[in-house]
Amino acid sequence: MNRVPRKYHLIAIKLLKTKPQRSDLIIVGAGLAGICAAIAASREGLIVSLLERKNHLGGRLGPETRTPFDFAHLFNFPFCRESGLLDEFLANLQNENPEGTPCGFSRSLLGWISAEKRINLHFSQSVAEAKLNSNGDRIESVLTLSEFSGERTLFRAPYFIDCSGSGILARLAGISGEYTEDRTESIADSSPGSKRAFKAAALINISEAVQPTPFSCPAGINIKWEDNLVAARLDWMESLSQSLTGFHHLEWNSSSVPHSPSAEEITWAAWDYLKNRSPLVKTVENLKVESISPINSYQNEFRGLGEYFLDYNDVLEGKSFLDSVALCRAPMSSDKSLFFSNHNKLVLPHPFEIPLRCLISKEVKNLFWAGEHASCSAPVARCLSHPPTSAQLGEAVGVSAALCLQKKRLPRTLCKPGHIQELRARLEQTNHRTGIEPPCFENDLVPDSKVSASSTLRKFHTDGENEQDILGPLTHSALLQIPIETDHLDKIRILLDISSPATIEVRLLEGSSYLQSIPGHCLEASEILPNQSGIQWVQFDPNCRINNPGWHFLEIKSSSTFRVCEQECPPVGILSMYPRKLLQIGGNNPYSVYTHHFVTDSASVRGPQLVISPEQNLYSPSEIATSPSTATNLPNLWISEPTDFKYPEFLEFKWQSPVEISSICLHFDSTPENLFIGYPKSYNPSPMPSVISSYRIYGTDPSGKTFKILENSKNHLPFVSHSFPTVSILSLEFEMIATQGAKRAQIYKVCAFA
Repeated sequence: MNRVPRKYHLIAIKLLKTKPQRSDLIIVGAGLAGICAAIAASREGLIVSLLERKNHLGGRLGPETRTPFDFAHLFNFPFCRESGLLDEFLANLQNENPEGTPCGFSRSLLGWISAEKRINLHFSQSVAEAKLNSNGDRIESVLTLSEFSGERTLFRAPYFIDCSGSGILARLAGISGEYTEDRTESIADSSPGSKRAFKAAALINISEAVQPTPFSCPAGINIKWEDNLVAARLDWMESLSQSLTGFHHLEWNSSSVPHSPSAEEITWAAWDYLKNRSPLVKTVENLKVESISPINSYQNEFRGLGEYFLDYNDVLEGKSFLDSVALCRAPMSSDKSLFFSNHNKLVLPHPFEIPLRCLISKEVKNLFWAGEHASCSAPVARCLSHPPTSAQLGEAVGVSAALCLQKKRLPRTLCKPGHIQELRARLEQTNHRTGIEPPCFENDLVPDSKVSASSTLRKFHTDGENEQDILGPLTHSALLQIPIETDHLDKIRILLDISSPATIEVRLLEGSSYLQSIPGHCLEASEILPNQSGIQWVQFDPNCRINNPGWHFLEIKSSSTFRVCEQECPPVGILSMYPRKLLQIGGNNPYSVYTHHFVTDSASVRGPQLVISPEQNLYSPSEIATSPSTATNLPNLWISEPTDFKYPEFLEFKWQSPVEISSICLHFDSTPENLFIGYPKSYNPSPMPSVISSYRIYGTDPSGKTFKILENSKNHLPFVSHSFPTVSILSLEFEMIATQGAKRAQIYKVCAFA
């Protein structure tokens, strides 16, 4: 088929009527990266035009592609979920997508972005042209064509952010970059002389027919499903085992043909195998393919040339950067990795930093990138396509663009010492992590106060708070994570359900690597022989010195099977882990054979019932003033005693002399141990049960008079910032009236600013 030359397409576009649009910032692509960039910039005061070529939001997470939001069990640190805008959106998702569908996911994004009055959202806008100035160092405008109305629009702005995933602005403007020839760099499974593997993907919808539907493969299909990568074939079988009908992803990863097959080729090759040669021939005789949605090939990706080139070793070694603006976590992919599943992905021991320099163009002064088309190597690009990671990049460049306009600085200037600190501080004050080191909130007045609380949790077990024990999976081994802050440990009691009396081996392991989150050296080991079966307390007496306070691990092994008696919503840091094979987890984790146990269709985190001696004073109110706003090698938060909130729990902050405050930031516990995995689901109860839903804040003025500063009775957000007219106070009382479901009040940090 002969194609019309591109120049004639442009001539046809130029004959159409042009509508001019001007704003402070233009963002191309309304996936998570583009939406987070738009919201971050608009909240900094910018007028933003957000351009999307489709008619729905969410990019690859939308109903056309249905890419998984995240991957289960591919991270070693349990508190790895991102904060900032992404955490805010996930909290909104619970309220706005009760049906748990991709369409509802897109609708929730629309509601989120529509609440921002400075954002102008433009659907069905395909970018056709990017025009540079006469010097070739700035983008002046982009020309779009509406596939819906046929109109073309000329968008002008001082700054542009490309969140398209394909680097469309750089490619149209002729800016330097490179394409991936789909050969993984610096990964061991790529060997010299190996044939080039071609990749492609499709989304199919299978339905049931009223009678058997024989299938004969079309003559033009020249590929065999049996020639596909084994992991890709297994992934489809696993998908079919969950449900024969409905939507399924098909991936092709093979060097057997010298091209990337189309979505139809992949589909009919797979369908030919399933219908005519697979062990399921009889089972699927009444099934038919209802629809095929092509998915853009993820080989030959374009990546721009930035001020810094982020390579594989930077990520693998966890390199720190002075201009880091985002802390990201994503598994490392190889040539044999799949896009839609855990298969053949490598777990990293730590998150990694993203320098601003790889998110800005080296040649064009007013262009930012957020996504896999940033300045990086091919393996890193696959990391940056991880949706939560791309969201972090979007938020970072959105605030960066705003600061450039407000301070009249170029992006490359922001990267330099003396300027980058201001950008990082601004990001961190909105609950966005910028690097490995926990954020430090300058000018926060709370560390100078004396903090007291209504009550403080001092135990790791429920004492009959639950109506019945929750039992973990039947296993021969388990790993329990516990935080230890004392310099010695005498004994630990664990509640187990033992199938039959047998010797139980117990080992106490010291935490190692990133934030002590990976089991390391053995401090003490012992054997225990219970004299009966059933639910019972098992006691381990390590009587050992603790060299490094922080996460420790209790490994339990038995020749007989047992179950760990668990509790829902345990104290932060108390977690159950089980063998990866038992939980049927894919991916490659060379650091531990165990993985965190959480239920992906429930909000609840689960942890063991423990009694530790000596008592661990981990959740004191002083943590709110002195610790970071997130868990590190210790939980770092205040937790009250269990309560029904018949009487409010409270925190009180007292200063020696009057202070003036005009804003308060509240960092609630958003249950970051619980990841939002895979595809949209309906959550009941709330996915963030420990968030404080109703609270009041009172102040005491220098004369001793108490007055109410603010009240919030409908909160569902994990991070809340309140601004108000300046008040002079001697003390502050934070009164907690209710949570989203948890039976304790839990807060990481309260900040007060003048």
